[in-house]
Amino acid sequence: MKQFSAIQTLKIMLERPNIMFNIIMQMDGQNERFISEAAVGLTVLEEIKNLEEKEQQRFKIAFSTKNLSSSHIVAGQDQFENVNRLMFQESVLSIFRLCETSLYQELTDAKLKSELASLWHIQMKLHSDTCTFNNLDPDYTELVEEAVQKLGSLLDLLKRNLIRMQEINRDLEQLSADVSKDGIDFMKYRQTLLDDITHLYERHILPTHRFVNPDVKLVEGDNLLATINSIKVLFDAHNKYELSDQIFRYSLSFSNIINPLKNVSNQINGFIRKTQKSLTQFNAMEWHFERFMSKYKQTLDGRVNRTKIDSTFAKETLFMNNVKRISRPKDLRIENNESYFHNVFVDLTYKIEDQLAISGNVFEAEGESSISFTSKDRIERAMKIYELLEKFSLRSSKDIIATLHYRLKDLLPAYQFIDLINAIVHFRKKILDGKQLIKTNQKAFIQHNNEYYVYRIVILQEIS
Repeated sequence: MKQFSAIQTLKIMLERPNIMFNIIMQMDGQNERFISEAAVGLTVLEEIKNLEEKEQQRFKIAFSTKNLSSSHIVAGQDQFENVNRLMFQESVLSIFRLCETSLYQELTDAKLKSELASLWHIQMKLHSDTCTFNNLDPDYTELVEEAVQKLGSLLDLLKRNLIRMQEINRDLEQLSADVSKDGIDFMKYRQTLLDDITHLYERHILPTHRFVNPDVKLVEGDNLLATINSIKVLFDAHNKYELSDQIFRYSLSFSNIINPLKNVSNQINGFIRKTQKSLTQFNAMEWHFERFMSKYKQTLDGRVNRTKIDSTFAKETLFMNNVKRISRPKDLRIENNESYFHNVFVDLTYKIEDQLAISGNVFEAEGESSISFTSKDRIERAMKIYELLEKFSLRSSKDIIATLHYRLKDLLPAYQFIDLINAIVHFRKKILDGKQLIKTNQKAFIQHNNEYYVYRIVILQEIS
């Protein structure tokens, strides 16, 4: 039977990467390094079933156990409960994990501690009296290579997991959307989702965040950044400045991961708390609803004296009394009465009068009322609004500043709220359209041009 070399086999595997993606997902799902020979065969057959016969044959040969073993794609085989199992080379799995972000293995607390223990071992060797810091010493050069390789691989591992963690929010949005689909048990789905996310947060995200946090104190030894810094100091002390700079750059790279990890941690923690609160509220509503329905069903037994639910339910349920006191909002609708149409026609009349009032070129040039920091310009702009207000027809108002603001803001070019305030101050001791202005101590605010203005409410009322 024809066989392929390692390069040829890898090229064929990469032509249809979904085969290895599915195999890796099966292993990760079972949390095992081995996968059965039959599972590999079924995955391959499912993926290649629509190919031509010749192409199918290529993939069958490439993924045969004999070819995978001879090309060293598979590191080992064993038999468990009469099932032949394969263990792929970790380097081969890493290639496919690199191609698919979702296949990155989340870092666990145990794996992170193992990585940190390796750095402690390097740190201890560098501190020992036997370390010569001599480039001609093979033990020293091997130790340096080990330190650099360990830091590089750890940084890459953290970066890849960070990318995966940052995509979790998108996955959560999709999972949350799925709950609206037909045939899904809301309570069961939300509880399962909460359990999975909590497990992910506690087992992977939180340990990774603590691992890079420089403020974390460990009983066994220094934290990650403290360990890297101590190695840097050792190289500095022995005049190995190039190595010291290299280690320092790694330290900066690890520091740059802290804030993104913190953001992801906060977002997932917030999602968990929101979901827990949602489930609690849902359970409470379900419980009260069941009590309410049981009381309601008692009114359906046909007895005349049981036509209404008795008051004990409201008395036993504290929030019910508050609900009864809430005034119901009145919906907005067109009414067929004289008062309603009178208000509509008055508003239209005022709008027409406003347009006629400014038709005489009260503002000589567009944009002339823009903000200026000179008192002279402000007074000139206010004076022009004085002239305009003297021509307006005004109704009594409990907040004349707000009333005039909403009439002027779309009516005048480059209108500024401060000009209106100046105009109101000018008219406060005068009669405006046969009515008087009364200043109050109550405050209100208005948003205009992305800024908020706080002002004292001024009432316009008929002269008594």
